[in-house]
Amino acid sequence: ADIVRMRNYPAQFFVEHAGDVEIDTIDDALIQDFYVWRRQNTFTHGKQVIPNDGTLRKEMNLLCSLLKYAHRKKLITDIPALTPPKHEDARRPAFTETEWKKLYSAARKWVKSANTHQPVHRDRFYCQHYVLILVNSGIRVGEARDLRWGNIRTLNTPDGAEIVATVKGKTGERDVVMNPNTRRYLQRLYDWRTSELGRAPDAAEYLFCHKDGRQIGSLRKSFDSLIDFAGVAYSSKGEKRSIYSLRHTYATFRLEEVSVYFVAKNMGTSVAMIERFYGQTRTKEQAQ
Repeated sequence: ADIVRMRNYPAQFFVEHAGDVEIDTIDDALIQDFYVWRRQNTFTHGKQVIPNDGTLRKEMNLLCSLLKYAHRKKLITDIPALTPPKHEDARRPAFTETEWKKLYSAARKWVKSANTHQPVHRDRFYCQHYVLILVNSGIRVGEARDLRWGNIRTLNTPDGAEIVATVKGKTGERDVVMNPNTRRYLQRLYDWRTSELGRAPDAAEYLFCHKDGRQIGSLRKSFDSLIDFAGVAYSSKGEKRSIYSLRHTYATFRLEEVSVYFVAKNMGTSVAMIERFYGQTRTKEQAQ
């Protein structure tokens, strides 16, 4: 039963979503990300559910056993102390408006500082635009990883031309309306890749790809480097931020502008989930 449990959500997160991480890179921060991801990606008969803390503790104990085994086999030098899950872990801390400005401003300097080292410059450029696109769309990590150029289109609406991305999530395909300024971030990525290839990228190519076109499995290390550089790695409560903070930042910012129904549909989740995780956020509609 324990093997079956490990092959399910833990294996899916650490192998597929976290980019097949090395066992010696598993630490408490990554385990905390697992709790967040688990709560947002658990489905029964196609309906999203939230696993209870007891279930997550069982999985944490199995991961502890795995790490102890790796230590005995000298695959890791230390066994990280893991923090048990609690309800507050249901979402990673979002960036405040001030912190977000600090982050995207610092990202420009971070990218520019690597101009003389092309591989690092490329990694940083892609991470910068990954951050900008996720905060302006609210898509999940796995959805961003699988996004291809052919999944993006311009849709003419009564409100004007909108950038729409078709993503594949746990509940199937959905159309995500991206914030208007996402257009220029996508254009920068497209221009970079066109210059790199000497031609326009194919519609089937991944947005976030290596130089050889392979899908980028994880941007966690680059993201951690960026938020450290920007000085926003931790919230005012001392909580470590992760890539999942980008999705939560999108939700927090958008709930100040549009209805909870739009945000829930765009993020591929339920109104109940939005209200549970972001109940402290008042929309303009609610404030009137």
